[in-house]
Amino acid sequence: MVAIAVLFAQGVFEHYLAVSVEGVSPEQVSAILSHEAEDIHGLVWKEQGMLWAGYLGLTLLWMAAALTLITGWDYFVKAWPHLRDDR
Repeated sequence: MVAIAVLFAQGVFEHYLAVSVEGVSPEQVSAILSHEAEDIHGLVWKEQGMLWAGYLGLTLLWMAAALTLITGWDYFVKAWPHLRDDR
C-alpha cells in the first residue's frame, strides 16, 4: 500500500514539473536542470522528487512482491500435508 502511495507521489511530482515548464523553452529547461541557469521555478527539486519517488516506489513494490512470494511459499509448505489425499 505504501509503495502505491509513493508511486502516486511520483506522478504528482511529474505533474507539477510539467506544469512548471509550460511556456518555457526546452533549451531553458535543459539549462536549468543542468544548473547552468537560475532555477526560479523550482524545477530541480521537482525533478529530483519525481526521480526519487519513482525509484523508492519501485523498490518498495519489489520488496512487497518478494515478501508475498516468501510468505506464500511458507503457507503452501505448511498446508501441503493437509492438501494431500492419503485416505
